[in-house]
Amino acid sequence: MNAFEGVEMNWFLNNAPVLSSVVVPILLAVVRPLMDRESGGRALRLIKSQVKLREGLQGSEKALAELDDLLSLEMTVYSAKMRSRLKRKLDFPTVMAAIVLSLAGGGISYSLLTAANYATGWLGTVLWVTAIAWFIFVLLIVFAGAIPNLFKYEEGE
Repeated sequence: MNAFEGVEMNWFLNNAPVLSSVVVPILLAVVRPLMDRESGGRALRLIKSQVKLREGLQGSEKALAELDDLLSLEMTVYSAKMRSRLKRKLDFPTVMAAIVLSLAGGGISYSLLTAANYATGWLGTVLWVTAIAWFIFVLLIVFAGAIPNLFKYEEGE
């Protein structure tokens, strides 16, 4: 047995409450901007690749016409998405609910894991399972309920 194996597990057991209480807010702050950054990226890369493809098809009029129709449709969809993004506004109550839920969920998770570290026997096991289930529940609520609804869109979008 390696001398550091027990140290790593002790580190995790001692720091699990703190880690669980800060993971959801950090993920909320990191994941949403990444989702926004990539929302137009894939479509724009596809359009750029089709424009390059169009440059290589200079001999075939039928293929060029088909590709022009496809590009026109994709540009219509892409520009509608970008106009919608420019008109959106941050929904302050949803942001506050996500922050409060993250902090409350993290606090409860911290309490459950702290209690689980000090409990022994079946009670410790029950507290660990409850803490993990609670943590997953909070993650699901925040990521399924709050993150997709952080913005309000103007009518007609």
